[in-house]
This record gives sequence, C-alpha cells and structure tokens, in this order.
Amino acid sequence: MYYVIKVLISAILIVAISELSKRSSLLGAILASIPLVSVMAFIWLYIDTKNIETISKLSISIFWLVIPSLVLFITLPILLKYVNFYFALIFSIVLTAISYYIMILILENFNFSFFTSYIFPNISVAYFFIFVIFLPTVTGICFL
Repeated sequence: MYYVIKVLISAILIVAISELSKRSSLLGAILASIPLVSVMAFIWLYIDTKNIETISKLSISIFWLVIPSLVLFITLPILLKYVNFYFALIFSIVLTAISYYIMILILENFNFSFFTSYIFPNISVAYFFIFVIFLPTVTGICFL
C-alpha cells in the first residue's frame, strides 16, 4: 500500500505539471524546475531508512548530475527548429546520456565514492546508467 501511495503522489505531480504547462508555459516551467522529484526522493528515502548519510550522498550526486542534464534543455529547442519532435527528443536524450557518461567518468577519475553502485557493485555506474536508465527511456519513446 505504501508503494501505491508513493506512485500515486508522483504521478499526480507529473500530470499536474503537464496540465499546467498546457495553460501557461511559464507556470509549468516553474513547477517543473523545482526539484520536486529530488525532494520526494529525499522524503521517501528518509521515511524508509532514516539514513541521513545516504540522503546527503544522494543530494551531492544529484548536484553533480544536474550539470549534464542541462544538455537536454539546450539541444531540444535548437533541434525542434529543424527536425520533428520525436527525433529531436531522442537525439537530445542521446546527447544528454553521453554528457552523463562523460560526467560520471570524470567524477570516477577523481575518486568520488558517492557514485558507487549499491545495486550492482561490480559494474561502473556509467554502464549502469546506460543499460538501466538510458536505453529503456529511448525504447519507451520509440513506442509512442
């Protein structure tokens, strides 16, 4: 039941942002730019574990990964001027994934231990990102 509540709250926020964006791109952008997903993750993680250290590491990790995520917001509007929506979105996601990969490799070279994967400790987080996050996202968009 707890997971159902978490999913419902998360889904309601996504739908609210989408519906608000139809009426006002400014209000939709403001709501979408607030790190609601991160805040919800902190709250769910605290409720589940009460582990402040894990939340702190997650917060630092999010900070570093916001930088490459900006590639999506730069490339998408540029590409939309020249190609159709789905191609622009997929290509922007590909460029963003490459940016994530580069950032993770850079941070791993500086021994940022907070990028250790607790789910699959024997693989690099860069590979984890590509196979668990990036490929399902692109595959999902292709089926739209």
